[in-house]
Amino acid sequence: MNDLTKNIRREMTSRGWNAYDLERESKVPQSTIHRILSGKHNDPRTSTIVKLAKAFKITEEQLRYSITEPLPTVSGAIENTPPKYQLSAFDTWDENTPLRK
Repeated sequence: MNDLTKNIRREMTSRGWNAYDLERESKVPQSTIHRILSGKHNDPRTSTIVKLAKAFKITEEQLRYSITEPLPTVSGAIENTPPKYQLSAFDTWDENTPLRK
């Protein structure tokens, strides 16, 4: 059983849902859900995973990879980066700065 299947089962169990409940909430056909859960469909389309994630009110990444917290956005990534890894603004060049030709 792959991680995606485990994560879908975990989310369904935590909500008390069966495949029909997930179909109703996600608008993904029950037959597709069954193929994913039975392992017959190992690589569902991204659009399918996005619909399932929305039904669970989690991100696609959380559903795919068991991430418990949302990933930071690009703008949030900078604020959450430890100071030793942050780049500071570049100093201005002066007449002593060597230039390559």
